[in-house]
Amino acid sequence: MATIVVCEDDASTRALITAVLSKAGHQVEAFDNGLMGFVRLLEGDVELLVSDVQMPGKDGFSLVADVRQDKQLLHIPCILLTSLQERAHMRVGMTSGADDYVTKPFQPSELIEAVDGQLKRAMQVYALHEEERQRSVNTAVGQRTNELMRQFEERLRSELQSRWAQSDMASQELSGMLIACVIAQQDEWLKHVSSSQMADMARHFFNKVSDCAALFNADHLQVVGDGLLIVFDEVSDTPSTNHAGRALRLVRAMESITGSMLAYIQGQLQATVGDKPLPPFACSLVLHKGKLSLAKLDGVAGGIEQLVPIGLDVQLLTKLLKAGLALRWRVLLSQTAVSSMAKHRVELAYQEHVDIKLAGQTLHIYRAQ
Repeated sequence: MATIVVCEDDASTRALITAVLSKAGHQVEAFDNGLMGFVRLLEGDVELLVSDVQMPGKDGFSLVADVRQDKQLLHIPCILLTSLQERAHMRVGMTSGADDYVTKPFQPSELIEAVDGQLKRAMQVYALHEEERQRSVNTAVGQRTNELMRQFEERLRSELQSRWAQSDMASQELSGMLIACVIAQQDEWLKHVSSSQMADMARHFFNKVSDCAALFNADHLQVVGDGLLIVFDEVSDTPSTNHAGRALRLVRAMESITGSMLAYIQGQLQATVGDKPLPPFACSLVLHKGKLSLAKLDGVAGGIEQLVPIGLDVQLLTKLLKAGLALRWRVLLSQTAVSSMAKHRVELAYQEHVDIKLAGQTLHIYRAQ
């Protein structure tokens, strides 16, 4: 129900309006002149104005005009009351900004209908404004999230890149199992933690992944975008180990690495964000059998040398990772990865597969159990 200000100089009419609107459940504050009514409107928390036209001091036309000229009041619906002989003046009332009028004498139902109509209209206008405001907020949040992710990627790249020495590596070709690893729901995380906290969490997680990758003799690891690219080159295969098997061992180790992040989050992040619930920690992996070139870029003006992965399979891996995140699959394998594992008798159960179109071709992708 609404708070309604009524301005009517006739005591009996004022009492009737108050009784009718109060019985309908509204909170009514009645005044015998427009000046006092306007003062009450300025105090706030009023949702509708009902005013007589002919009043001493400040008539209804002037009152409505003042309401429409005040930025804090212009949203308030205004209903004017007029007698039958004053109907010729209603054009003036509408010009001054009135939303509706009721002629006296009136039936209670007429007044209720007019009030309900204006309140409903005001709610619709409010809903439209709120929707527009929410869109603006969402746009601002999205822009801020993108900026935080950019900062996070820059920090992560510079801190993690040093763990895998590159200065002594020439540009080279690698062919084998390619793995992309990324923290899932990063946009949700950045709504709860700062960019520096996100970078610390990612560094902690990727350091563990990096240690495992080294343990299982990965041939290359580097930051690409907001995740890791790990390569198990088939030229490093031995009679007892192969690139598919080494990649699978890393995939299986990822479950325990992901599980260990719970203690880190509770010990490091929960202490700073308090009782605010955080998103569940999860990562997404994509395995693809392919090849790439590592192009060596010399540091500019004394900068650090970098290796840039280039090739169609690198682009395909990125698209597969986006598909895996969209499907919320923890481990996604391409058809070439599945074939390579079957060839080397590496056992990995698959739950399902779907066909997707990427890079102009239809690909089978599989979800690992």
